[in-house]
Amino acid sequence: MRIMGSVKKVCSFCVSDWHFITMITPYINQKIRNKEKVLLYTSQNYSLLIRTFLPKLMIDNEKKQKIADLNWNESNIKKYSQIEESLKNIKEKNITIIIKGENSYIEKIGSLIEKWSKENEGSKITVVNCYDVGEFNQNIEEILKKHDKILNTSGEKEISEVFEGIA
Repeated sequence: MRIMGSVKKVCSFCVSDWHFITMITPYINQKIRNKEKVLLYTSQNYSLLIRTFLPKLMIDNEKKQKIADLNWNESNIKKYSQIEESLKNIKEKNITIIIKGENSYIEKIGSLIEKWSKENEGSKITVVNCYDVGEFNQNIEEILKKHDKILNTSGEKEISEVFEGIA
């Protein structure tokens, strides 16, 4: 398993922005139900999509509001201090951080989160890296090797459950 410090890495592959929204929203809802803190870092703005999608969900309005209140805007993270600022006042021990963007964006944010987790032990962090299938130029197997699990529309799964022959 590739858990660095207290960071678990999960990957996901999306074929479109709508696929991302429809797949990630139930996952976020589950994390909120479990009283976990959820942060979202995206390389583009998903505010309009989430505002369009949420009214169609069959979940209570309080959960819809918590999902809507996440930062669905573009997150222009340039330095460590920005990650540190967003993480330092979190009271919850379980934190789920969703990163959506191109490979370089995902790797940059991921490395800043790993640095923070090494300096601030005590939190259990799950990082969900959401790759756009049409944009990554890396071999899918290479991406899978960097992660502990995979997230798809049926939830978080072992990679070997979804991709035969890859452990």
